[in-house]
Amino acid sequence: MPKYDANEIEKAGSRRIIFVEGPDDELFYSSVFDRVFGENWPSAYYLIHAGGKANVIKHTSRHTDALGVVDRDELSIDEIASYSTARIAVLPRFCVENYFVDPNDIWNSLPNNIQSKGDQVQMFFGFDTALSAWVRHGVLWTVINPLWSGIKALGFKDALIQDVNAIQDDAAIEAKLSEWWSFLNPEPIMMEFKKRLANAAVASTTEQYQLHIHGKKYFEQVIAPFLNKKFGQKSESDWKKELLKSFEPPEDIKALVKSWTN
Repeated sequence: MPKYDANEIEKAGSRRIIFVEGPDDELFYSSVFDRVFGENWPSAYYLIHAGGKANVIKHTSRHTDALGVVDRDELSIDEIASYSTARIAVLPRFCVENYFVDPNDIWNSLPNNIQSKGDQVQMFFGFDTALSAWVRHGVLWTVINPLWSGIKALGFKDALIQDVNAIQDDAAIEAKLSEWWSFLNPEPIMMEFKKRLANAAVASTTEQYQLHIHGKKYFEQVIAPFLNKKFGQKSESDWKKELLKSFEPPEDIKALVKSWTN
């Protein structure tokens, strides 16, 4: 799968480049494009995985005719508004795996030979008993994950280990440590976590599956083992490919990719 480098930019030729975060995203969007635009879409577009959200933003900005799409995951409403430009789109769900975590979505993407082995209600009975724990994990992830980039922006850790002259003053060291300590103050972090968790707790089950659980982790730790137990052993990657074969893109992702052709 094409990963960002100068050769891939050259290979794109006159086709419009679309930067996505990683190889799983590239596989997902390729499948969506097949359904929405037909099998000839590669003559007009060229997908390249950039290696994360920051790189999608950077490369899309650098290549002025390129498009980019990033996962929603920890982005706030304000951040989504700032990311969403004419050339950068934000996925409507937490990440691409969130299209394969709701039992309804999984059932609809299972091939007929598997669906014929039982009915949906029986197959997924008791499936979501741990959903609240995963919602808690997903919400906490959206609060904790941005802390790393935030504290790095405050100079952690280079501000105290890169410049010998800068650390000869104990007061300056203490001031910087206090700044980092204040940023990681547990009280406001916990307040934000509890506020977000309260909102997620009253959301519909469908919305929880779409927006409030970390789909990549959930697929790895819940969905793939469940499918292996029910239908035989496949790797996590192979199960994603299997589900994509029968995947019919819902309206939210159709609207996103169609917006690029308007």
